[in-house]
Amino acid sequence: MRKILSIMVSAALASSCAKHPDSIEARYVSPMIYQSWECKNILDEQGRIRSELNRISSLQQENANTDTAMMTVGVIIFWPALFALAATKDRKEELGKLKGESDALDAVIKQKQCAPGN
Repeated sequence: MRKILSIMVSAALASSCAKHPDSIEARYVSPMIYQSWECKNILDEQGRIRSELNRISSLQQENANTDTAMMTVGVIIFWPALFALAATKDRKEELGKLKGESDALDAVIKQKQCAPGN
């Protein structure tokens, strides 16, 4: 029984638990996409991306917290709880893309010297 439990704990640890939002790297997005845009459109898009980034980061944080709690419960108290780790959705790809878009927009804003009201 101990061996089975050890194998299950190892499998759960190796499974894809949701990462904390701060640990997810930005995926590269070329600033050239926004090069032909006017400052107003760039700033509007930056606001939209930041809003979505905050929303997805919040969801990712909830999933990471849930995974951490399930891991703790599973390892310490009730090993079948480890199966719940697969129930959360890891949004790392979506979050990485949004971070990359935000970085690209920041680069274009800096290059074009956009400011609110431009």
